Amino acid sequence: MSTLRAFIVRPFGTQQDIDFDLVERKLISPVLDDLGIAGRTTGEITRAGNIRVDMFGRLALADIVIADISIHNANVYYELGIRHSLRPRTTVLIRSHASEVPFDLKTDRYLEYSAHDPGAARDALASALRQSLRADSYDSPVFLLVPALQPTDPERLHPVPPGFREEVRAAQRNKDRPMLAVLADEASDFDWGVAGLRLVAHAQFDVEAWLDAKATLKAIRALRPDDPDANLLLGTVYDRLNDSTASAAALERVIAVPGVSPRQEAEARALLARNAKNHWVADWRELRREARPAAALRSPHLEAARLHYDQAFSIDQNHWYPGINALALTAVAASLIRAEPDVWSERFDEEGEAEIAARRMERQRVELAAAVSRSLDAESFRRQRRGQPEDIWAMFTRADLHLLTSNRPAYVGTAYERARAAAAESEPFAISSAARQIELYRDLGLFTENVEAALTALKAPAEDSPPVAPPLRSRVIVFSGHRIDAPGRAEPRFPASSEGKAADMIRSAVVQEQGLAGTQPVVGLAGGASGGDILFHEICAELGITTSLLLALADEEFAAASVADAGAGWIERFHALTQRLDVKRLAALPDWLEKEGGDYTIWQRANRWILHTALSRSDADITLVVLWDEKGGDGPGGTEDMVRLAKSRGVKTVHLPASELT
Repeated sequence: MSTLRAFIVRPFGTQQDIDFDLVERKLISPVLDDLGIAGRTTGEITRAGNIRVDMFGRLALADIVIADISIHNANVYYELGIRHSLRPRTTVLIRSHASEVPFDLKTDRYLEYSAHDPGAARDALASALRQSLRADSYDSPVFLLVPALQPTDPERLHPVPPGFREEVRAAQRNKDRPMLAVLADEASDFDWGVAGLRLVAHAQFDVEAWLDAKATLKAIRALRPDDPDANLLLGTVYDRLNDSTASAAALERVIAVPGVSPRQEAEARALLARNAKNHWVADWRELRREARPAAALRSPHLEAARLHYDQAFSIDQNHWYPGINALALTAVAASLIRAEPDVWSERFDEEGEAEIAARRMERQRVELAAAVSRSLDAESFRRQRRGQPEDIWAMFTRADLHLLTSNRPAYVGTAYERARAAAAESEPFAISSAARQIELYRDLGLFTENVEAALTALKAPAEDSPPVAPPLRSRVIVFSGHRIDAPGRAEPRFPASSEGKAADMIRSAVVQEQGLAGTQPVVGLAGGASGGDILFHEICAELGITTSLLLALADEEFAAASVADAGAGWIERFHALTQRLDVKRLAALPDWLEKEGGDYTIWQRANRWILHTALSRSDADITLVVLWDEKGGDGPGGTEDMVRLAKSRGVKTVHLPASELT
């Protein structure tokens, strides 16, 4: 998904017997192509404007800069100095033996090449670029000698276009996971890509598109391995995907970053605590009710989680989330100690030590309760000063505090009722999250009366409610294929006379997928072009398979572009599909993409959208069926493009040879 971008700083033409254009063609460009890195020199900037402005932007935004210091070229050293003052790492120096290296760069590492055979250094340059991209250390002498200097934030220099931001917000509001994934793909192609990916990742996180969010956040991390925001979100995303090892690795990266903010470190430690808490719950939850308290107290993960939460709250006491969790686990531990004194004493050599530790736990519970209460009061005061309503999560946290400290169940229930009413429309996840925490207490038999009042207020299901059955895994067939040949087409590809043969090929592939599905439900996705698309929808209907019609444009525009040249009969069949199927439509490319997207078309966007519509079903087996002649299309966004996209996503592809139609 993510595309690394390079900027080449070099002299132009032939100077001092070195053909620098040849060096780029034979050495630098082939290596960048092999590594999948985009971008070149200022020579690629073609739009009108001040080239110096574009050059400064590239020096600040490029993921890697390659500077050729073979000769004493003022422009090269000027641009190199700017880069070294803006970015602390990923600047690679190369040179041939034409001039002595300037004094200030004599201690810097650089790669040498032969001016007569620059291509011979390709392997060495590729290795140097890989090492530079992986390195944690600085290569800028400016940042090495002035360690307090803060790097320029590229996202502030090249902000996300307002139109892109609006599309992300609309997709988030509509919970349109496929479009969010499309926008992530598209953002990767621009200089502001990391900021765009970050915006999409937060939206995907909000709509709980965990697999898509993981892909987007990994794309950010491929460009910025130590990005605290991306690693914090990844820590939660991996947790939601039940990958505690990857979650912990992402969170440890945050803590290891020099200069990470207290809030970010506290958040990372709190999330590490949540991972430990999940392990703790797994240690006892499946046991018989009477065996749970002892197992919960014996588990080493209880103390690990409690200490992580406590450390997080100590780092940032304005961050009440780890505070309430530290209090909760401390209260749980104190209650379990009272209920299971023999289990508690097992970890101590002397009885007196167990009693001292138990009293210490009680004292910590009281201290944490006071600290959390004060933290919540401070948050409430800050929001009042800003004229903001009370934070919904803070309302639930205050209710949690009452559950853990109050002796009046009715008071506890009222606090949860108030929080639930505030969250009912805007934050339903907060309600279920609060209920899950309270159910832990119920499962351990703790705080019984307060727990009952809280769950009643939250309208949580009873303990003996039957579990919700997981959704059946489905099979999704995505179709892409050639249209009926327009009259007079120079090279036949899908003659109208071959409709029956194409239908037989498509039917055979669909029936085979049905057989593989067994009892799985099967659904189909395709566009609505004449030929393959319409045949696919009609054949699926015959076989009892529900399909969705995904159109790149409004009906009339789509029919004019992709149906009409096949004749009136195909138009009738197209309109019949629009009347009976579930239809989803894109529109013309948005303004921001028209301005910045180069030759990117609505048809390429539609291919991404159709494929991501299938991929958004995390519980599905996906097959792409293509009726294709294995040649390039008549324009961008054809079947070849769809095959390439599917391959990049690891989607199974069934190829129907369209060459047999002619």
